[in-house]
Amino acid sequence: MKTHCTFYNMLLIISLMYQCIKIMLMGCSCNTGKDEAIRIGTNVHDILNDTIDEQIKDEVNKTIKFDLYIFLKISSRVKLYIDFILNLCS
Repeated sequence: MKTHCTFYNMLLIISLMYQCIKIMLMGCSCNTGKDEAIRIGTNVHDILNDTIDEQIKDEVNKTIKFDLYIFLKISSRVKLYIDFILNLCS
């Protein structure tokens, strides 16, 4: 009977370690994505400030709005997933 409980305890520990590592990797990827977004934003603003062609400015602004919509959808899904995992742990 004791080996039966030990097996399930080990399985639980391995599962919890896997979930913790997965959450830490998500955090690292979010940080990397944030840093990349800051660099891209700086480049886009430089392009908008330096260009005089109105058509290019309009296209860049439309692309920014569409990319922001996609980013918000993805980040809300990630937050929902993290909240779900944290609720399971508590």
